[in-house]
Amino acid sequence: MKSIWNRIMRPRGTLHAGRYAAIASLPEGLDTVWLERISQLHPGSGINAKAVPHVAEALITYFDCLTRTDKPCALPSLAAQVLWDAWSTLDRNGLDRLRADRFPSSADDSRSGIRAEWELAIANCLVQARAVAGLSQAAPVLPALFLLDQQLALPGGHGWLISNGRVGYVRLDARGMMSGAPAFPEVMAPAGMLMAGLVSATAFNDFFAAPHAGNGLAGGGDGEGGGMGEGTGGDGCGDGGGDGGD
Repeated sequence: MKSIWNRIMRPRGTLHAGRYAAIASLPEGLDTVWLERISQLHPGSGINAKAVPHVAEALITYFDCLTRTDKPCALPSLAAQVLWDAWSTLDRNGLDRLRADRFPSSADDSRSGIRAEWELAIANCLVQARAVAGLSQAAPVLPALFLLDQQLALPGGHGWLISNGRVGYVRLDARGMMSGAPAFPEVMAPAGMLMAGLVSATAFNDFFAAPHAGNGLAGGGDGEGGGMGEGTGGDGCGDGGGDGGD
């Protein structure tokens, strides 16, 4: 497990040392409840309790993302959604206090079953997660929050990738692998993010000034329609998040 997490990009500096110290307030027994729910919702995962602090960090990162925006912002990890639900069940009041004190936000933690709305909310989360990680808004890089399910090899989880500067999605298979054809939502491409008002013109121009200029001009093309349909419906957007919302 250690070698896996060393490859994940974490938030930098005082942000990680300070606000993410909230992980120390995880309620007793959360690991047990989370593992039980993971085994029920995503059988065959093989995940153990050592993953809990890392999944918690991903969830806290998402709460941080919500503080940075007033637009719908969707959680891109089913493992983190299951943890959110389990945490809320064990200590809803404590979780609400933590969010109010450290991560106040009026943003909608979107779980829309409508494909276009979910894609837009995920794209917004990607922009905010890049900011948390100290990256450019349109950088062709996936922050740790978007890598979690794949790193855990979570069966049925959300799989994200970068191909030729574009962000792609595929629902992970029963082994937690990316075996399907990815979809490339247009709103997650730099031009789509600019048109949706998620990134600034400066960030957009920086993307095309970088060495990868010319890639990622649009979000459609090869792979469009593959995988994303399963990942944006009711089971794709909401697994494990039932009671974890507002």
